[in-house]
Amino acid sequence: KKPAWAAEIIGHYLKRQLELTGASGQSNPFDKQTGTIPDSQYDDHVFMETAQGAPDEFVEQVLPFILRVVELTAVRDTEPPWHDPVWEHRFAEGGHGTERALLKAMETALCDLAEHKSQRLREIVDPLRELRFETVQFLLIRSYTANGQAFADEAADYILAEPKRLLTGYIDNSYWATRELLTAITPSCSEEKFRALEEIILSYYSRFELSAEGRRARGHGQFTLLTGCDEARLSQNAQARLAELRRRFDKESIAEPRGIQVGWVGSPLPETAVNKMTDDQWLGAIAKYRTEDTIDTPDGTIVGGAYQLSGKLEQETKKDPIRYAGLAEKFPDDSHPYYFDGVLRGLAEADIDFDTVFKVCVRCHALPNRPCGRWLPRLIAKYADLPLSAEALAMVAWYATEDPDPREELWQPRPSGGIIYHGGNMENAGLNSVRGAAALDVAKLLFGDGKRLMIFMPTLEQMVQDPSLEVRAHVFETLTAVLKYDRNLAVNLCLRLCDTEEDLLSSLYIGRFLPYALQTHFQRLKPLLERMLASDN
Repeated sequence: KKPAWAAEIIGHYLKRQLELTGASGQSNPFDKQTGTIPDSQYDDHVFMETAQGAPDEFVEQVLPFILRVVELTAVRDTEPPWHDPVWEHRFAEGGHGTERALLKAMETALCDLAEHKSQRLREIVDPLRELRFETVQFLLIRSYTANGQAFADEAADYILAEPKRLLTGYIDNSYWATRELLTAITPSCSEEKFRALEEIILSYYSRFELSAEGRRARGHGQFTLLTGCDEARLSQNAQARLAELRRRFDKESIAEPRGIQVGWVGSPLPETAVNKMTDDQWLGAIAKYRTEDTIDTPDGTIVGGAYQLSGKLEQETKKDPIRYAGLAEKFPDDSHPYYFDGVLRGLAEADIDFDTVFKVCVRCHALPNRPCGRWLPRLIAKYADLPLSAEALAMVAWYATEDPDPREELWQPRPSGGIIYHGGNMENAGLNSVRGAAALDVAKLLFGDGKRLMIFMPTLEQMVQDPSLEVRAHVFETLTAVLKYDRNLAVNLCLRLCDTEEDLLSSLYIGRFLPYALQTHFQRLKPLLERMLASDN
């Protein structure tokens, strides 16, 4: 309701958080691990409504903060303009995150001043024109674009002073901000300025375009910028070059940046084709789509590779499990593991005899490096109520103890920083690992037949000593199955399992194990309960 007041509050908040960041020895208040300014679901509308309601006050309060962050974080190991890690990667629609919402709001406020208070904007931006930071360069170019007629010649001078400023834009079009500026100012700028702009555009090539890797893109920057100019004013030389570039890139102009696109990455083969494919056609497709690479199609959609096609293979396996169980045995060893996984998942959802399933499991288990641990044990455990061979049980035991996944606790914060995976949840991490998920499959097999306990004894001994907490968390479920047949053994294994970090004691699965075990082994487990009660976790 009082946007000028809101601007003042935002300014004080940002200044304070930057001071706290500096006091901790850091420079980037938006850093996802060490920063003091978190993301918020409200940042977009709080910043934007304030910038729109009180643009002058917003710029006065917030611009000094942005300039200071840019100065502190800019990487100066190359020629200017210097990029900063906070706002280096931009999206035309703003993007996500508090820092991007703040930059978009600042752009909006400056553009409002350019349009309605051009003299006030000059007072603000004139001291910024000599700064060599790319984010400042972007804000100046966007400000001038908002009123190209009023700022035509001074905006042209700004570009002419440093031709590298032509390369100003977004993550999916590095020239687009400058192109829009050219569209705004070239109908109004003086003839002298227009000819000078035309000359530097015609001689401009980015470093990438001049490299061997960028030879196919050579001239694309010129093409983007020339199509932003007032074509009626282009010289014959410039018009001829533009016509040449249109032929070379086979299009009339450059499409606007798409920004972040949300949608499904589809299969490289349509549903109509997959439904009719023969075995030989499937083998050909598996050989063709052997990577996870995605492909941009002419209509703007994105299709995937092996992962997406394996989803279609899974669907077809559910419909005709006998056929696709036989087809899996024909897959070459070097086929992407996703295709073997697709068949395994499809068989898990189908009504099919175990003998047929087991042949597929044997085939998958024999692959180099045994890559099918996520789904193979789960498929065998589906038949826990049937008499299963020692070979089938040994396969599950191998994945529960020998598979290398997980290699590290990705759900935990690391001293070096970085992303925390699985929402910091130990159980989610374990469920998405091979050994953790296989521990649950061993539990199912033990619940299905107590005679398997002796077969799995060496496996259990190894599982309770697993080096991974996320795996150990799932072993409690295995021990709950052991309780059904040998309570003393289950409790003894539990105490060995818990001889590790306290994080394990917060597991969901220990909460399932203890209510059953305490009924008969309270005194044995009492020290464990006391340890849990005394914990700060």
